[in-house]
Amino acid sequence: TVQLMYDTGHMIGDNSCIYVSRKDFTAGLTSGMSLYLDEGELLFTVTYVDNELVECIVENDGILCENKRVHLPLSASFSSAEGALTAKVREDISFGVRMKVDFIAVSATRAQHLAEVRAVPGVESSKIRIICRVESQVSVDNIDELLDACDALMVARGDLGALVCQYGDTTFNVGTGFSDEERYHIWGARDQFLGRK
Repeated sequence: TVQLMYDTGHMIGDNSCIYVSRKDFTAGLTSGMSLYLDEGELLFTVTYVDNELVECIVENDGILCENKRVHLPLSASFSSAEGALTAKVREDISFGVRMKVDFIAVSATRAQHLAEVRAVPGVESSKIRIICRVESQVSVDNIDELLDACDALMVARGDLGALVCQYGDTTFNVGTGFSDEERYHIWGARDQFLGRK
């Protein structure tokens, strides 16, 4: 098993504990949910959740490097009170305003997340264009509201492909409700499509 905990200040993880940058990452998580790390390369199953940590079973082998994403299940994505923008993201946007950037790309699942970006001082007055980065099934499901709220869309095909697969006319989340053999074939097809095999 491995624990995921909020990083209170440049903590170094190991094979028993992984530190994450989002303080309220446990919001919406329950036992039995799947977590995908590093564009879906690692799959964890949640076994225990409290306000400060999540315990998981590691479902496959792999190496996890620094600054990799943790993809939450659809029911937990952005259910937290912190919203789409962390303090660090707000600082980054403010830096972009000062540097007079033309575009800001934002991973968003709802129009309100894009509105938060536009509300950062200087974004609207500088006429910075907002690009919505579509990288999850939630974003795909809310594509109409996202289109209305942004200036352009960018499809994050690596993230999207890691978490959502097309099989015939059915879209499903990889790793949810499939046998090991089925999961192997799904991931193999994805890897072949991405040129990894």
